[in-house]
Amino acid sequence: MLISSWVAGMNGCRLDEAGTYPCVVAGVDVGGLLSFLFVLGWLMLVTIPVGVLAGSGGLVAWVVWLVSRRRTGGRA
Repeated sequence: MLISSWVAGMNGCRLDEAGTYPCVVAGVDVGGLLSFLFVLGWLMLVTIPVGVLAGSGGLVAWVVWLVSRRRTGGRA
């Protein structure tokens, strides 16, 4: 998200979530790529917290499994 915003700003291009706008950098239109990267940045705001919650849940489940295994003497 930051890179796409920086590239668009340095080249005077419009960049927002509403659509794809032409942005010519070194003779190549990179507007579609910048728009895609920008929207992926917003997607990251959802996926990172969900991943942290899932990872934390997995860690808790693993610790519970280890503790229960220890209490049963290694017989799962």
